[in-house]
Amino acid sequence: TNADAYANSIFVEDTNVYVGGEDYYSAVYWKNGEEIFLPQGTVVSCITARNGTIYACGYYASLTGDIATCWIGDKRYVLEDGTRASSITVDRNGKVYVSGYYEAPHSDHRYLCYWMTNSSNELQCYHINPIDTANSCEGSCIALDYSHSRDGNRPYFCIGGWEYSAKGNINQQWIERTAYQMAVGSGNYILGGYAYDGRFYTCGNDGTKACYWSTSIGTNGVASDYQAKNLTAGKKQAYATSIMVRNGNVYATGYEV
Repeated sequence: TNADAYANSIFVEDTNVYVGGEDYYSAVYWKNGEEIFLPQGTVVSCITARNGTIYACGYYASLTGDIATCWIGDKRYVLEDGTRASSITVDRNGKVYVSGYYEAPHSDHRYLCYWMTNSSNELQCYHINPIDTANSCEGSCIALDYSHSRDGNRPYFCIGGWEYSAKGNINQQWIERTAYQMAVGSGNYILGGYAYDGRFYTCGNDGTKACYWSTSIGTNGVASDYQAKNLTAGKKQAYATSIMVRNGNVYATGYEV
């Protein structure tokens, strides 16, 4: 009911509908319409659920800067070396994967990073772009490919995002830390992602056009067969913000400016 309330993410498990967002600068989620506040958080960027347990990520706006944060159930976890977390998913073994970025102190330089449950059952931070890279990078979405598995157990993880460069933003997909360029131009972004049947789908924009891209993921985790699809004609500035695939059909949402 507040004017300063936002819904950022939705997930359905069984008959339960979970929506993550914020309510007057507090991290919240709604379960079937009932609002639940999460401890020490400002925004929930993404929410998912497994076996009735909610997994959410976002950030806490502290007096010294934003802190990337994850919640499992009602327990809060600070994501080390993180400024904001954008997307979260959980594999079939309960292993958690989160994407986001780290912003260096007293700088606007951003480093794409992800967090993954390690052997000690802790969320460990990994940087994809080197700490001394000339360009900032940011991860906006993370997804898991179950068509193949690494080491016979873990699915391949896929991240969508972009790299800032002097010529404009470079849209990229990362498959197991390896970058694949999707588009080059001014103001390009990847805003949503989904893995389905051995392909990683991302959506965003290429110039003024809303677009989506798909990449085939091989059994060795190497991407190939890149495909791009324009969703708008480019007469107005447009963005695709979310994407999902079922039975070979691609569904995307977004907006025109």
